[in-house]
Amino acid sequence: MTNDINNHDLFISSLENDSIIFPNEKIIPWINERRKECYTKIGFKELDDLKDWEFQRERYSLSHKSGRFFSIEGISVQTSWGFIQHWDQPIINQPEIGILGLLAKKFNNIVHFLVQAKIEPGNINIVQISPTLQATKSNYSRVHGGSSPKYLEFFRGRKDNKVIIDQLHSEQGSRFLQKRNRNIIVAIEENEIINLDKNFIWLTLGQLKKLLEKDNVINMDTRSIISCINFDGSYEKNLKIIENKKFLKNQNYFMAVSALNTSININNFSVLTSWLTEMKSDFDLKIYQKSLKDLKLWHFQSGKLERKDKKYFSVIGVNVLIENREVISWDQPMIKPSEDGVIIFLVTKFKGIYHFLAQAKLEAGNLDKFEIGPTIQCKQSQYENKEYDDTIPFLKLLRKAKKKDYLFDSFQSEEGGRFFQEINRHIIVEIDKNEIDFMPKEFIWISLNQLLSLNKYNNHLNISSRSLLSIIRYS
Repeated sequence: MTNDINNHDLFISSLENDSIIFPNEKIIPWINERRKECYTKIGFKELDDLKDWEFQRERYSLSHKSGRFFSIEGISVQTSWGFIQHWDQPIINQPEIGILGLLAKKFNNIVHFLVQAKIEPGNINIVQISPTLQATKSNYSRVHGGSSPKYLEFFRGRKDNKVIIDQLHSEQGSRFLQKRNRNIIVAIEENEIINLDKNFIWLTLGQLKKLLEKDNVINMDTRSIISCINFDGSYEKNLKIIENKKFLKNQNYFMAVSALNTSININNFSVLTSWLTEMKSDFDLKIYQKSLKDLKLWHFQSGKLERKDKKYFSVIGVNVLIENREVISWDQPMIKPSEDGVIIFLVTKFKGIYHFLAQAKLEAGNLDKFEIGPTIQCKQSQYENKEYDDTIPFLKLLRKAKKKDYLFDSFQSEEGGRFFQEINRHIIVEIDKNEIDFMPKEFIWISLNQLLSLNKYNNHLNISSRSLLSIIRYS
């Protein structure tokens, strides 16, 4: 028995929507039990009163007294792109590269992934399914004085494991300043016995994708990792699998074929890379540090930092008590959104292959100006208000879609360690590309296989694109 897991094995796992190792019927009860067993209390505190946090130089920035973890800083943004080309905002500066890791192992010749029921202070429903390991460098270096995260040893120092995926990817570019995480999947031997903690279970990729049809069950970090999985190099073998299984030729079947097919595309890779390179070359993005107390249109009010018009988000303080963490009680600042968001991919079939209408998305914290984002990233109020139809490309076209055109529609939480109860509605809608009479230069059609291939490279797809990719089912 070996830990030799290949792309074909990963594809088979994506088709397995249930498992005798941990059946679907047990998953939600298990999550509910984990929630009941662990006492959690989240309270609000004024930013000035956060234990172990302090303002530097008369509210220039807010940072942890250890100098680690993260800080809240002010920036002034100048760009030559878009309708708004200058603004001020607070942003999270967390220069450490964290680890988001999944352990993979075959059971009955099917790849399963070790996931945990993890409590985060910002989670909308307290407990969500997280990766095997989800830790910043400060966490796993034990700056907090607590215990080491479970199963850390499989991702640091062991030489006998096979690394399946190992990529650096960005977090939310509008909230983090050039923040990246290491997304890694490590395979272990089939005969290796792991002492399984009660907060951890083994699930197939298909089970994880099926759970993504439910609201706020799979956390952002798990979604980021599984978005990195691709099936390159096994087209004929994998196609034979889905043909032999005699799947209904529905949207899942066509998504599977589209994930595998490398030969049918509207734009080849040279066109795609040239398009993104041109966007990065033609437009400027300059970031200047600025004191939090001097941010234009922002002010400190009632112990938090917020915009005077209450838009976008605020910076709040919380006190956290969670029993099953490495440290059970602490204070920290968090980002609290003003409203829910909506992220949307419009898709079309070209010669039977799904293509996604992607945009080059500029955000203040991006490492290299632009990343590939969904067709639409907006607030719920903008999505619902026809007044924005002429300012948000393709929003008017989306309104013509019928219920049957919605391939996917659910609510998924943002990362609960830094964001307080932030949710984005995830939507994938099928359209006829011939309905588009004008294509702005920042938009382009990319096949599903091309998107998965581009996601193998650092800093190409933003977190919203990756999250939407993760929800696509193949069976």
